Amino acid sequence: WKEELEEKELDFVLGYLNKHHTALLTSFVSTFSPLGEIQASKNAFSGGSYKITSAVLKDVVGVEKMVLEAHVSVRGKSEEVVEVVEISLDANPIKALQRQSSKPSPPIPTSFLRSSPNTSSLDILVRKLNRLCHLLTLYKTTNSSPSVKEINSTTGKFIQLASQFSQKKKCGYH
Repeated sequence: WKEELEEKELDFVLGYLNKHHTALLTSFVSTFSPLGEIQASKNAFSGGSYKITSAVLKDVVGVEKMVLEAHVSVRGKSEEVVEVVEISLDANPIKALQRQSSKPSPPIPTSFLRSSPNTSSLDILVRKLNRLCHLLTLYKTTNSSPSVKEINSTTGKFIQLASQFSQKKKCGYH
């Protein structure tokens, strides 16, 4: 069983998400990382004092975590702060958001995802990203978060692109 994405798959995932889904990546940071907890805490009484403004996906480690570079605007500082965060692909929303809704969806058991010999690392990554997207529909972090409609469209695009990538690979076009 191969745990890592192939180099072409990783380049594809990084390029696609960074080009077409920056708002989604920013929402991942706000919803699933310690920076989201800081944002919720600092903005509890004074909205806008700490804002995650953007995020760039830097790496996907195995099919276990994403490494993102987050840009944060802090009241009183003239320049944005850049923070590197790791988010588990099996993450649940930050504690500050879990009070908003019922229990979050449990992670998809890795043993289930790996039960078929034809399941690629890219397939597993897409399934885990879609779970995170589903959780975003339950927990709205900011007014700039993608809408449920946008997120649902994104999950479909993830599935379609992974399928196309797999087809190209099977046909030898890759």
